[in-house]
Amino acid sequence: INVSLGAVSTGIYAFASKFSGILMQFAAIVNMTAIEDAILSSESEDFITRFERNISDITTLFFKICFVLLPVIALYYNFVDNTDFKSSLTLVPILLLVALFNNTATLIGNVFPVYNKTSTAFLTSLIAGVSNIVLSIIFGHLFRLIGICLAQLFSITILVITRYIFGNKIVEYKVNWLGIMGNVFIFIIISLLLVNGNYFVQSIILLVSS
Repeated sequence: INVSLGAVSTGIYAFASKFSGILMQFAAIVNMTAIEDAILSSESEDFITRFERNISDITTLFFKICFVLLPVIALYYNFVDNTDFKSSLTLVPILLLVALFNNTATLIGNVFPVYNKTSTAFLTSLIAGVSNIVLSIIFGHLFRLIGICLAQLFSITILVITRYIFGNKIVEYKVNWLGIMGNVFIFIIISLLLVNGNYFVQSIILLVSS
């Protein structure tokens, strides 16, 4: 960003990413517990059921948190004086969705340490990382900052998919994709309303989401 778009764009991106950074720090704490739970319950008969339930429940929990967090952030932006920073609101939902998918990828990938397949986890991360670099260059050139964020979103989606595919080669388990897609749809609707709405609209969405 700094090389291709400049220092101002770097500052705008850094400001927008602070909110997703907070979410990812919180998710890291929860995921440490989820990894420990997966390892400790790996020998039990209901391991797969428990593992699937953890993915579904924790992913849904974080989406619900974001349904409330999004309007709170949007309302906060009304009090931001800096015009450049204020324009970063459009980036926030994309970066939050990246954080949400990153959390899901971690939960799905918990199967790797259970079966001592951390090299496979590395491979999926490498694929997603290379994708991020390539897409960031292409999308950043075409769509500037939004393109950079979209590149992250596409690459983290690749991480989720590859971890699920490789994970199922180790042990068969299911992910509630329909539930995830439903939450993504609600997330997008709320985001569009917040980005294009005024203070009153954002307040109503906060009330409804809560």
